[in-house]
Amino acid sequence: MADTADTVKPLYEPLDYERRQIRVLILLPGQFSDPIAGRMKIVSLDDKPEYDAMSYVWGDKTKQRTIHVNGHDVRVTLGLFLGLRQFRDESKEYPLWVDAICIDQLNQDEKCKQVSLMGDVYRQSRETQVWLGEETGSLPGLTDPQLIDKLRIALFARENGLSLPAFEGNETLTKLLLDRLLSTEKARRALRDQIAAARPFGFNGSFSHFNAFYLLEHLALNKHLHEIIGTTDGDPERLLNAEVKWTIMVYSLWIFVWNPWWHRAWVVQEIILSPKATVTYGRFSMPWPQFFRAVQNSSAHSKTCCNMDYNNLGVADRLVLRAFYLNVDGISAIKYWDSYEPGKLSVRDLLQRTRSREATYAVDKVYSLLGLQRSKGNILKLVPDYRISHSELYRNVAVWDIESSGGLHILEHCEWQLNLQFSSWVPDWTRHLGLNQNTPAINNRFESMGLYNADNLRRGKVAVLSGCILAVEGIFVDEATEVSDIMTGIWLMDILFMKKLAELPVKENYPADCSRQEALTRTMIADCFQKFPYGDGQATEPRLRRASVKDIEDYHAIWGPYLTAEVESVRVMLDIDHRADKFRPLTDSLQFASVDRRFFVTKTGYMGFGPRTMRKHDHLYVLLGGRTPFILRPDPLILPGLAVAMLDLRAPAGLDHSLIGPCFVHGIMDGEVVRDRETELRDVWLV
Repeated sequence: MADTADTVKPLYEPLDYERRQIRVLILLPGQFSDPIAGRMKIVSLDDKPEYDAMSYVWGDKTKQRTIHVNGHDVRVTLGLFLGLRQFRDESKEYPLWVDAICIDQLNQDEKCKQVSLMGDVYRQSRETQVWLGEETGSLPGLTDPQLIDKLRIALFARENGLSLPAFEGNETLTKLLLDRLLSTEKARRALRDQIAAARPFGFNGSFSHFNAFYLLEHLALNKHLHEIIGTTDGDPERLLNAEVKWTIMVYSLWIFVWNPWWHRAWVVQEIILSPKATVTYGRFSMPWPQFFRAVQNSSAHSKTCCNMDYNNLGVADRLVLRAFYLNVDGISAIKYWDSYEPGKLSVRDLLQRTRSREATYAVDKVYSLLGLQRSKGNILKLVPDYRISHSELYRNVAVWDIESSGGLHILEHCEWQLNLQFSSWVPDWTRHLGLNQNTPAINNRFESMGLYNADNLRRGKVAVLSGCILAVEGIFVDEATEVSDIMTGIWLMDILFMKKLAELPVKENYPADCSRQEALTRTMIADCFQKFPYGDGQATEPRLRRASVKDIEDYHAIWGPYLTAEVESVRVMLDIDHRADKFRPLTDSLQFASVDRRFFVTKTGYMGFGPRTMRKHDHLYVLLGGRTPFILRPDPLILPGLAVAMLDLRAPAGLDHSLIGPCFVHGIMDGEVVRDRETELRDVWLV
């Protein structure tokens, strides 16, 4: 730059934190090929300044470009550079807040204080500009025919929480996958050789984002699927052209939904708090509300007028549409609840609903949600501090939640623990199950826990000892003697498992006051019934409620034929019944109760669903302050530091357990154990 040392202003002048000051980048006007330049302006949020905010992925820090700010050369990532070039105005200055530039990233004190203001930064902006990057060009799969098939299987596995090796050695599952994939994809694979010739649609070997935006725009306009693809009237050439057109749109959408922006932790706050947001990908833009309308409309059409068209799509096509739904719904569902009932979602709820999102720094899994807190709820008053470890932060959040809620609800989120840095009672929010973790089934399972009162609304003594042991009160109920494989959520596999359960010899008595058949039925749906608010999203009845007598009758009417049919008949019945309205609410209930869990039976005959990591001889407990029962493991692995703490505390033998996670057990969900066996209360240390 031409500036001399006398005219160059400091890049980062001090901020007055008491006045809630921030810096705004004033982008100077320029043509597309001009160098990017700007100046820094300090403003106070109290003065209601006008600016836009930017939401983007930092990207690869080894790929950088130079911009000029206040006469200084500033290195930024390539992704940010391209976004600034896209949003710069040709004729006038453009005020833009960009975290990587407007916050001195080398000043830890400033960074901590500015991050605590980010909720207000987005809330007070005129608009948030979402930058997904430039067009990526061709899809690698087109150059390798086998890769496309592998990707389809990988997508299927990812959606169902499976690893690819799980397919090997399982004849039933392998047959199901091959039949489903081959029967629906033969035509699609045959089209691979025809795609290059699809000149009528402007296809030249690369996938323009236009095709994805075209599809989403028409979904947002409430178009039927056949209107988007085009009518064929049985004409072979028009049919081929329609197939090619649809394939191009779906593959373009596939590139779009796998953009890393969708999986960032920070984007939830950035979208929800912004008064207006526009998503830009390459040359194409779309307002955020249109994405929500596209999701709502496609969901409604797939269950009503276009049900058969959607079910006739290939497996990969349905998975791409499903991924788009999950991406948008993962944000919109939080926005819906926040506007519908402010303060309903606690920090704990927000952490669970965003658990599968990624953050460069693990502490940002918490910090990225602080701005979403509302005054009507319990407020986690926390100043971001990037000098502490994420394990310390997560423990502090767990202790705060226990103290502020008066219950042990935070323990419901500990079922995926693997990190030995954490006490078993502290959720490791970095641990998740990928895309499957974002499915409504698992989120609704956590929401359903508010329907239970295993503790009979009793609160016990709770204390944190030596910073790592949670001392609580509870009642030992039983020991697990039989534990199943993990329930997959793949209907054929789960129905085969249910058939085995139905064929087991029926014992006369169940430990609770009901028949074993009723206990099994209510266990399979966690004694809950759910109905998603399809269409406009306005529920006419509670989405989740305890199961009624009629729900149990419907269960037997629908599932009875499956439990007596041959396997081949079950597959045909599933394909037919998945299109029936009566089938869906019950299967939704079955899935949220069982997916990614293990069925277990205890020594005295209780039945339930427990965490994926539970095993034989684990203990079943009811803890005071816990809405659900919990699976605990006696004789836990004791790390050296914890062993010293327990020696100092002179812990009695048999007091310590590892928390494995929450569970459902019919007959003890409504305070029965606490009412009938209160004299058996004992101290329990969770380590």
